Amino acid sequence: SLCEALDYAARGETGLNFFDARGKLLSRLSYADLSVQARRFARHLIGAGIGRGERLVIVADTWPGFCVAFFGAQYAGVLPVPVAVPVGFGAKESYIAQLRRQIVAAGAVAVVAPDDLVGFAEAAAAGTWARLVGPMSLFEALPEASAELQPLSAGERCYIQFSSGSTRAPLGVDIHQNQLMANIDGSITRQELDEHDAGVSWLPLYHDMGLIAGFLLPLVLGIPLVLMSPFDWVAHPALLLRAIHEY
Repeated sequence: SLCEALDYAARGETGLNFFDARGKLLSRLSYADLSVQARRFARHLIGAGIGRGERLVIVADTWPGFCVAFFGAQYAGVLPVPVAVPVGFGAKESYIAQLRRQIVAAGAVAVVAPDDLVGFAEAAAAGTWARLVGPMSLFEALPEASAELQPLSAGERCYIQFSSGSTRAPLGVDIHQNQLMANIDGSITRQELDEHDAGVSWLPLYHDMGLIAGFLLPLVLGIPLVLMSPFDWVAHPALLLRAIHEY
């Protein structure tokens, strides 16, 4: 399962490195720190009365909070639902409408978003089942449950993946732990990857390739990973080459 993978990666010294638009290291989150913060986030979810199997929508910008919330849900037995960020100017109303459809389709009881997108999330969640909507700081201020964590385990669901929406409205697909890990195992074998490699990705974390190949696969291997925003990469394509060169 993913939680077992993070527990393994946390024994090493590597982790996630977030680049800014200038190609500089913005922040670092080791796998060990991710494990600690995710477990704490899980206890906040449980403390808020979010039950096992309920759904947490995560606005999947490229930020450490996404990684913490995604794995926090895993440790709490809550199903994470990564969703896209707004793309393009003047897309506010259409984005809010799409996000509302995804919240309703997932039956989400909570939504977490980066600070600058909280307003979008609150507008989209109005009138839905979501009873807890806000930034990471809102969730971190919740009481921590003392109950033993019950992570999502092998054979259970892992997360809900929404399709890109390029040809029709995004559709939610159930992804199970064993399906995901078989996918990752096959990719590692085919590409002959090992613990001596490193990863660099600009792909959005709400996209299946960005989430699996660009984030979860390197984590399963426990290798260093550089993440950059797709918006920064589009504006400055050389960022990717510079990161590949440096790492």
